[in-house]
Amino acid sequence: MYEGGLLTLGSLDEYDDDAVPTWRALIEAEGVIVSDPDILTRELEYRAMTEDELDEVVSDVCWPMAEAMVWNPAARASRLLRDLKVGSCLRGKEGRVGRLNFHEGDNHPGSSDVWVEARDDLSVSLLQARLIELQKPIRLVMEVPTIRPLG
Repeated sequence: MYEGGLLTLGSLDEYDDDAVPTWRALIEAEGVIVSDPDILTRELEYRAMTEDELDEVVSDVCWPMAEAMVWNPAARASRLLRDLKVGSCLRGKEGRVGRLNFHEGDNHPGSSDVWVEARDDLSVSLLQARLIELQKPIRLVMEVPTIRPLG
């Protein structure tokens, strides 16, 4: 999803920020393979959690930061694109083109927000081409039309 430069995994309009996941779903969204017992055991030890806590809803204390860093559509897009290592080093008249800008907590002091932006329409086009090349079933949709008909 492309919303005026902000890339999201799913539409922000359809995102239910009141729906809080279980710890298992959150840890899995972070990229942990929860189906592997050895990996899950190490992760639970690292988090000082028990296996019984995995299917509990994320606590109110932890949810705001977890939602901003992992769960919301912008954070999910950022994680996916970082993991895929997509981007471009092409150069145009005004410098780099086809570039993604990753942000982590840099919109205000104390922020946990994570997001990624595409610099321009060419960046989105190159990103879509790269996703196709990687055989990822992701279709970019521009929520804000940037090309206007003449007339």
